[in-house]
Amino acid sequence: LRRLAHGAIITAAVFAAPAAALPTGNLLANPGGEVAPGAEADGLRGEPAGWVQHAVIEAGTQGAYDSCYGGSTEERDVLEKSVGEAIGGGARFFFAAETGISDLWQEVTVDPAEADGTRLTIGGEFGGYEDQEDNALLSATFYDSADAEIGLIETEPVTAGDRGNLTGFVHREASAILPLGTARIRFVLEQLREDGSDNDSYADNLFATFDATAPAPPAAIGDVTCPVATPEPPPSGGGGKDRKSRG
Repeated sequence: LRRLAHGAIITAAVFAAPAAALPTGNLLANPGGEVAPGAEADGLRGEPAGWVQHAVIEAGTQGAYDSCYGGSTEERDVLEKSVGEAIGGGARFFFAAETGISDLWQEVTVDPAEADGTRLTIGGEFGGYEDQEDNALLSATFYDSADAEIGLIETEPVTAGDRGNLTGFVHREASAILPLGTARIRFVLEQLREDGSDNDSYADNLFATFDATAPAPPAAIGDVTCPVATPEPPPSGGGGKDRKSRG
């Protein structure tokens, strides 16, 4: 209560701040790795724009993350353009080079008052090389306002059998109702090497959304060394561009 000079009493109105509306569309920044990472001092590519790498788990670099469908060798050309065309993968995808385990993360904050009872769906295209079992997954970890972990969802890994022992991608999704009190969500792309010397677990067109339907694939961003994977007429005599031999 506030008492005025002439003795009258008025009531000070107190209004709660309106809850922040939940974002729509894809919550992930650079969900297809289309924005090229910058080169680091050692000449290798750094983490993709919008993502943060966890501490390096094994000796050496965390990756070269800049990988193209049918690009030039300095752009880590490891997949045929047809693989990207099949999923609308644009120009680039996520590839972790020779790192045994690669973790990239980003996160969003939400208003618990708006988030409670809301469904989150995550997913994307996940793949690998021929009969090798290297695999990738996307997870979402939920934290409350005290930074305590209160829940987790993740996509199922794609096995070589799921891909028919062929190089390519398989779509995966996972969803859950946000736990009561969710204030922060951390998204992690994990790429795990199981066979060979290269981590041939691939990911592209990732998404996380509160919407009822998955967002459209991100806009393709190509350049001279990393062109957008668009269909081309087959060359005379048949056959396509050979993929590099991988370990």
